[in-house]
Amino acid sequence: MLTVGWGGSLGHLQDMERISGPLIDWIMSRKDVRLHLMCADSIRALFDKLPPDRITRFETGSLQDYYKFVSQLDIGLAPLEDIAFNRSRSDVKFLEYAAHAVVPVVQASGPYLEWVQHGRTGFLFRSTEDLISILDKLASDVSIINRVATEARGYVLRERNQLERGQDRVEFYRRLLAGKGWNPGPDGSSVERTFNRLCSWEGARRTGRNLSLSPTRYELLVTGGLLALELDKSKAKRMFQEAIQIDPTLYMPYLLGSFVADDTVGSLKKALEKKGDSIASWLCLGSYYCSKGMSPEAVDCFNTAAEIFPEYEQPYIECANHLNTIGMKQEGTDLLKKAINLIPEAIRNPQA
Repeated sequence: MLTVGWGGSLGHLQDMERISGPLIDWIMSRKDVRLHLMCADSIRALFDKLPPDRITRFETGSLQDYYKFVSQLDIGLAPLEDIAFNRSRSDVKFLEYAAHAVVPVVQASGPYLEWVQHGRTGFLFRSTEDLISILDKLASDVSIINRVATEARGYVLRERNQLERGQDRVEFYRRLLAGKGWNPGPDGSSVERTFNRLCSWEGARRTGRNLSLSPTRYELLVTGGLLALELDKSKAKRMFQEAIQIDPTLYMPYLLGSFVADDTVGSLKKALEKKGDSIASWLCLGSYYCSKGMSPEAVDCFNTAAEIFPEYEQPYIECANHLNTIGMKQEGTDLLKKAINLIPEAIRNPQA
């Protein structure tokens, strides 16, 4: 029996929604495949059409629990929508699958494009049709699974092993510091002063010559509020308000808090007072104006975001969608073409 699986957080709900239907149909078309999931209830619900003997849901737990789950898979899935935020993610899912000799089948986007060698250390898919085609190929020839899993694990052990490559990181930081003109002095006195100063920071914990930084109260409130947005909006609102009280000069609580604020526009404008070049704030404000039918204000926001970062496609996409909605289809189409041309060729056509 072939085991295909995925484990992750609610942040990937939309990624899993996109592939759930075709994946269900594919699994039902074969008698030799089971699906394993380690996920929240809402993601498990996407696969309710699968009979109990074709799916196993594992409760979320510790990192060790997750690694134990991964080690039971033959094929590991990693759908990842091609948006700007995801392009800044790491390729950790590929590394986890490969390290456990699991064949990575990952989206041809973001971090995977640089590190996954299609057909050698894993497989890249651009659409659900690609995904199903790859899965069919693997399920029909176990020798491919064995070969790619072995090659992927070998690559990780050779090239991505911290014990082997740790010195590369040290040298990188040395070069970085040298470029900044950093000089510790002959007696290392400036190093000691810097270390002692860092020890006084909130959240700093000193153990001998080592220093670890734990999250501050402000950081915990912002991240906790972000998580609470999906589960308890009133709790999220309280957390963002407390974060603002701790440091009213920072923009992030105003931006994130706008989703639960009594005055959405006021909260976003506060965020922009603190950080006028926050593209996310301009896009959120533009989207809010769209929802209220305030087209001139919305377009102004999207244009401002585009002026701040002309190479970023999202402001053009948001504006194009709005123009199409209000009947300005030609203008919307022109902007959408501009946005597409800004997306790197390697992402638009990764297997070219």
